[in-house]
Amino acid sequence: MDCSIVQCMENSVDSEESVKMSCPSCPDRDISIAEMTELVCERNISSVLKAVVGREGIYPIKIMADLRPKKKIILDSFVKYQLGSDCSCPILQMKESNALIFREKGYNKEDIDFSAQDTVLPFSEKLENNVRNLASREHLCAKLDRLRRSKSSESDRMMKQLLRKVGILP
Repeated sequence: MDCSIVQCMENSVDSEESVKMSCPSCPDRDISIAEMTELVCERNISSVLKAVVGREGIYPIKIMADLRPKKKIILDSFVKYQLGSDCSCPILQMKESNALIFREKGYNKEDIDFSAQDTVLPFSEKLENNVRNLASREHLCAKLDRLRRSKSSESDRMMKQLLRKVGILP
């Protein structure tokens, strides 16, 4: 399926019941700057969890930190997770690897019920830094949104200039 992360998730959600039993988005590729901006700025993400996934035992995920607040919150908690019976998320099965988990709702300190509102991405320092840059600067998302909506010939150039200024684009 060729769609952005947000479009894929919107296509998979038909009702409240399907949200409970639907699968998280788990792309096994790097996401583009546009997709990351869309994910962090346009969705109601309450948590961006930095985690170690693929652990053995009762608690296969270690939540290390929440990157969403202005100041990163260190959590160091261990949780179980549930996926719908027809779901698979290869990132969660990778042996002892780091991931970023984007959640519209938090987690209850013991387990995470994944849904179509969630996105799990392979970790990279660059992705973490970019997410922190966007998440910790609420005004940045607002500016990007205004530029995106203006649709002027200058808006694309101004968006790129703004993303360069905060270190998201080289």
